[in-house]
This record gives sequence, C-alpha cells and structure tokens, in this order.
Amino acid sequence: MFGAYLLAVGTVIVDGNLLADEPLWHEGRLGHVTLLAMAIRARISDDRKAHHVIALISMIAFALIVGTRFWLPR
Repeated sequence: MFGAYLLAVGTVIVDGNLLADEPLWHEGRLGHVTLLAMAIRARISDDRKAHHVIALISMIAFALIVGTRFWLPR
C-alpha cells in the first residue's frame, strides 16, 4: 500500500511541472515533500504502529493540502 502511495505522491509532484507549467518549488510543495517523506518512511518500516500513525497523519495532511489549494478562495 505504501509503495503505491509513494508512487501517487511522486506523480502529484511531477504532474504540475509537466502539465500545468508550475514552478519546481512553490508554497504547496512543502506539503508534498512532507507526504513524500512519510511515504518513504512507511515503505522502509516494518513497524505496524508506525504504519497506523503515518496513514493517519497522511490523511490529515492530504485533507489540509486539498482544502487550502482548492476549497479556500484565492
């Protein structure tokens, strides 16, 4: 699961640069890098408790990224 999640986060980071002419670094990248780091940590870890915590934090972080990027007025 975390391998697929790692691939998905990597795709989100790259697709903006290729498809939307976004700069390589912008304010939204901090959240992307955080999610990427958690996905890598979960992928190399065998600790079940860490997987639960990382999954929960990732869901919260993803909701915050989506909320700040798409739901709030610009």
